[in-house]
Amino acid sequence: MSNLNSEYVTLSKKYSQFKDIDSLNSSIRQHLYNKKHNLTKSAITIYKVLARFAAKYVGCAFLKINSIAEIAELSRSTVIRSLKLLEALGMVTKHHMMRIKSGGHGANLYVFQPFKKVSEEVKDTPNMELREKAEIKEKTSPEAQNSEPETEIYQSNEININKKRIWSPYERFKSICFSFVEDKKLLYQLYGVYLGQIKYLKDAYLESELVETGLYALRTAFMKTKKMNIKNLPGYFHGVFSKCLDQLYEEAMTGEGGW
Repeated sequence: MSNLNSEYVTLSKKYSQFKDIDSLNSSIRQHLYNKKHNLTKSAITIYKVLARFAAKYVGCAFLKINSIAEIAELSRSTVIRSLKLLEALGMVTKHHMMRIKSGGHGANLYVFQPFKKVSEEVKDTPNMELREKAEIKEKTSPEAQNSEPETEIYQSNEININKKRIWSPYERFKSICFSFVEDKKLLYQLYGVYLGQIKYLKDAYLESELVETGLYALRTAFMKTKKMNIKNLPGYFHGVFSKCLDQLYEEAMTGEGGW
């Protein structure tokens, strides 16, 4: 075993929240099932990437942001925002790692968190289905006995896009808004704020970056309403989205993610 793998084993024993891969698998499924409406497509993709690497160390994934971006085929800034969302929803926690023996910065440690029911935080819906089944299982075939455990996410990583309906930015805004409150007038106001903010930015950023930034800001604004009384939600969303766009600009200029 290399020194680096030895360090990872030591760290995983310290931070892992799971006894075995079955309990990890169960937690991943419950997180995705119960929090689907609060997750962006990018966040789900990144969660699955982390899950794929968490099989080896039972709940601990050691990856750098650039590596995640490359694997997920997403921009660095999108990865950073998605990781923040996953942490805010209690799905993973991140630890900056220093190499114990060799010194210097190592890969970031992402620790999967056990699923915990939170009253009225996310409401279960009887007809809710997983967008994709996220299940980790150990291989038992002769060929797999000498290989590392893999997730079902990894085994069926190829997605048939033609069979999936692509949602427009408006439909995605509507999905998030209506998961909190079915108010068409409020939806129009919030989406109007989004369109006004990105009007002169379409040539500066990828559409996907602007959409993901807007959705992240929208979720942030709605989640804040659970902790404080916000009288003017469109105005509050405007402020949150402006700060997110400022951060997007800083990331583009410096190349740093800041997380």
